[in-house]
Amino acid sequence: RCRNYDHFHLIRTKHFGENHHRTDAFTISPEMRKRWKEGESSFRVNYRHETILSTNLGTPLGNDSVKIFGSELYYKKRQKRDMFGAILSHQQKVKRWVFDAGLHYTQSEDISRRHDFLPFLNTTYGLRRIRLTLSVNKSVRIPTFTDLFYKSPTTIGNVGLKSEKKTTIQLKAKHRRKGFENELYLFHTIGKEMIDWVMYTEEDTYHSANFGLKSIGFGYHGEIKISEMTNLPIKIGLGYQHIRQRREDNIFIYKSLYALEYLRNKATASITAQPFRNLEICFDTRFMDRVGHYIRYENRGNTGMLQAYVPYCVSDLEIRYKVKRAKLFMTINNLFNQIYVDFGNIPQPGIYAQAGVSIKI
Repeated sequence: RCRNYDHFHLIRTKHFGENHHRTDAFTISPEMRKRWKEGESSFRVNYRHETILSTNLGTPLGNDSVKIFGSELYYKKRQKRDMFGAILSHQQKVKRWVFDAGLHYTQSEDISRRHDFLPFLNTTYGLRRIRLTLSVNKSVRIPTFTDLFYKSPTTIGNVGLKSEKKTTIQLKAKHRRKGFENELYLFHTIGKEMIDWVMYTEEDTYHSANFGLKSIGFGYHGEIKISEMTNLPIKIGLGYQHIRQRREDNIFIYKSLYALEYLRNKATASITAQPFRNLEICFDTRFMDRVGHYIRYENRGNTGMLQAYVPYCVSDLEIRYKVKRAKLFMTINNLFNQIYVDFGNIPQPGIYAQAGVSIKI
């Protein structure tokens, strides 16, 4: 069981758009496993109860308002929900094959009061150096209290939101040999009732809404461990991912806050060297190409213009040194002091360094 307090300011030092929330959550998840001649079977039950007291989220409390600890204000709204789930799965090995299949049942007792059956299947075929895996699974995500109820000068929730449903199909191939590790994967996702915060016009505020969304992509990750082939203690990492998305409706959306602003291309490279026994130096760089736009602000004012995200490349350097029980480190982020915007309309930090020490007792 846990309790969390949240105090939000839309504008710092001002009460305009201010919110207070107190969230209580209780979770229990017992599990049983059984190994037998046909493999391993498991059964798990999940139960979660959530309650929120808020100045903004939920249904009105009327005369039963609750005083906020340390404040003269009161929580005037409350919402509760119970979520139940059960997962039955079985894993079995047949020669070079490994099968892992099951069924996930979920039930939510809140505004929507819905239940879902979510099957999943993972099949792996292994050779000496290559492993192929096919995965098919369904998942669901219920709206948060914020998605349902939040209301401010800039955002409006939607109590009629439906839960997200997603079907994901992935094919993965792994190859390993001395000094080399490679992984290539393809995936296709079919999303129904995906949740996002969107603006329909330039003058609109953000609304939480549902829409269908399909995505397809591929990726690669590889490592070259030179230390396993020679005496040079060097490791090189390479990665790349590409994604394409398509909405399943023709409704015009002026601006998306999350789902439609995704990384179309992401490339990474790193090199780690150990010139001395206790010294390790790591240099990594990443290229990011994001789809979408952000609203331009000039002189703290909204220009009403959308600015497309510009691809950028950022590099970091980390140095680690170990002395007995102590580890010293120094990290230099944005090594070449690039000026860029990744998400939203806020320029990201330029070059900055961090240093510290950790001691194991």
